[in-house]
Amino acid sequence: EIMGGFIRERSCVVSMLLFYLPIYTVAVVVMGGLIWGLCELGGSSSNFFSVLLLGMLCAYSFAVVCAVWCTSSKQANRIYVFVSSLMLAVCGYLRYENTLPPLLSPITTTAYSSYLYQGLMITVFKSLGEC
Repeated sequence: EIMGGFIRERSCVVSMLLFYLPIYTVAVVVMGGLIWGLCELGGSSSNFFSVLLLGMLCAYSFAVVCAVWCTSSKQANRIYVFVSSLMLAVCGYLRYENTLPPLLSPITTTAYSSYLYQGLMITVFKSLGEC
């Protein structure tokens, strides 16, 4: 849409912030509530939802950057999937951070997913006295 000249970058970002962001926020709160209730998670629910909303905002802001600056939706999808998969691979969810090669340590420290994963683990397991 942007590269085709239908809309400008500023109007695209404003429409994404005014339309899509509230919808995604409601979806995160509803799904987070279902997860919190069905899994009977311990810890503070306000911390849990704060971490979930922070993760949604980080992922959404990265998606907006991909949507605005890439030349096509196909390229934006490829870049978003590659970077998100890389962040998930190095965040500590799939492998411990200390078992990753030293070459990946800069990616681990800059990946927002690693901080979100750590925040969720601290929120959920703090009530058990494990942290």
